[in-house]
Amino acid sequence: MGDGEGDGSDHLEGLQSIHTQLQSQDAEVVLAGLKALEPIRKDLDDRRRQEQNDTMVAAHDTPWEVLVTSEVLIDVVELYCHAPSPACRDAASPFMASWSRALSHARETKSGDALMERLPELTQAMLGYLANDTDPGLYVVQRDAEMALHMMTTSNEHASKVIQELGSADVLASYLKRHKEDATLSASIALGQLVARESDSVRVETIATESGVVEKILDALEQLMDGKTLGFYSLGGLTIAASCLAVNDSNKRLLYKNGFIPLLVRILNGDHKTVGFDPVTSRCYAAEAIWNLAFLPDLHEPLQEAGVFPLLRAMKTSSVEKERYYAAGALFQLGEKTPHIHTMTTSTNLATGKKEMVMMSYNWAVQDVVVKIKSELESAGFEVWLDLEKMSGSTLQAMAEAVEDSAVIISCVSRKYQESVACRTEAEYAYSLNKEVVPLMFEEQPWRATGWLGAQLGTKLWYDFSSDDRFQISLDNLINALKKKLQLTDTVPDHPTRDKESIPASTVTPVTPKDLRNSAIAAMDLSAVQRWLEIVGLPESWRKTFAAQRITGRSLLELHLLRTSNPELYYKMLALSCRTDMAEGTGLLLEFSIHLNDLLKEGPPA
Repeated sequence: MGDGEGDGSDHLEGLQSIHTQLQSQDAEVVLAGLKALEPIRKDLDDRRRQEQNDTMVAAHDTPWEVLVTSEVLIDVVELYCHAPSPACRDAASPFMASWSRALSHARETKSGDALMERLPELTQAMLGYLANDTDPGLYVVQRDAEMALHMMTTSNEHASKVIQELGSADVLASYLKRHKEDATLSASIALGQLVARESDSVRVETIATESGVVEKILDALEQLMDGKTLGFYSLGGLTIAASCLAVNDSNKRLLYKNGFIPLLVRILNGDHKTVGFDPVTSRCYAAEAIWNLAFLPDLHEPLQEAGVFPLLRAMKTSSVEKERYYAAGALFQLGEKTPHIHTMTTSTNLATGKKEMVMMSYNWAVQDVVVKIKSELESAGFEVWLDLEKMSGSTLQAMAEAVEDSAVIISCVSRKYQESVACRTEAEYAYSLNKEVVPLMFEEQPWRATGWLGAQLGTKLWYDFSSDDRFQISLDNLINALKKKLQLTDTVPDHPTRDKESIPASTVTPVTPKDLRNSAIAAMDLSAVQRWLEIVGLPESWRKTFAAQRITGRSLLELHLLRTSNPELYYKMLALSCRTDMAEGTGLLLEFSIHLNDLLKEGPPA
């Protein structure tokens, strides 16, 4: 193959000519340029399919890099948003998926930066097309918009964040409600990605229920497993899409009610007719989904009845490391923990002579900064446990031992930390053992931890590591705090502005009191909650309501969290649930709250 042949450079001269046409003020000239670009796009698309996507991210001489750096794709984006005629808009529309792929593959390049600059404008245009039901000529454009949103929300973290902030979830949800029969699967996958990041559990459940996103994704997954071909949608991709929904606890029960668990069992034991799939990767995705579902104790019994335990145990002995990792994680969260043999080395408390250790719990995305903090802490005299592998079954056991042996757990808080099954496993295990937790914030404001992570952090103050200019001040504060907690001497001299700079008022979130750390309450299952309701003398109708809604100890903790952060919503939700079966009125609501206070102070009845 000669120089430039087959790598896309043979199109450069043509692209430069087309660029001139697309800049014209004459709609006919612009349309001619778009038509001339179409065969080039198709040719590059064919070449893209012949190459592995993973190699394209790093390569800079691939067909897609040629298209991205040519400025022509930027021209097309502008035309899509501000087309001089419907014909030009329709001709530009097929390039939106191309734009999305290019954004994914070129996100570390200058061309990727140029594309990102157009993202808000492009997203607004796509959302406008999806919201328009009066123009039947938008059908094809809407399909391309669905595809583009799907690709951007699943392949580019920053793009997904921007798209969410523009209110895309509401537009997609409304669009799916209006087009349940003809909307593509891409719209559902994009919406699933967006709602997984939402913090309002009531809102998430409403969107997921009314849009039918859970049913659509699971139905497609089942069709694929039954041997039907669904275009470019894969077994792994649809499993990820469904599992992504399960990140938010509000969706876990919806997935269960719509038959997700039997589908996961079929993937694990190979009971499906899917063509052209990677069995190892698919099993890993399925095990990760089970791991995610297992954070809801109510689903442990259905998972056990479905037969996931023997399948996961067999997978845990696989010769493939990542299979062992995901199987071990799911089993760990389901309660299968290897007995602890104390093997950890620890540092000595200078005041008491006791052995102490600090563990750092973090998401892989911030590893560079975390490793730097670890080095600084070790220089200050701390023994620090930090997992640098993050992908082996034995790591989970080591993590459990580290949590058990540590005096303090440092949680490196970020959006990805909140969404990670591994990080949540570490954090919840530490929570169950009543470990002292010191949060470090790696996400810029106004983001804040919500859901399970917000409940665990409660009113704790965090140290700001979200930017380089905060690093040294926050590090000195952290070292001082750890030495005080561990009763060590030789603290770092205070910064005179530390109290004002290190922990701004916005870091204090009035969510829950320290009593929420009662692991015995968190361990209460359905029957234990029923027994408690009976002991405190609440009516049988209440017990039936709580049983129907599968209220566990963790649910009670969440109720208390809601009462502390939003009392009005707490009483409204409780009253709404209770009115379905009883009409005893306000007195019982107050009585229940009093008993809940007693439970938090005294723990579950013996």
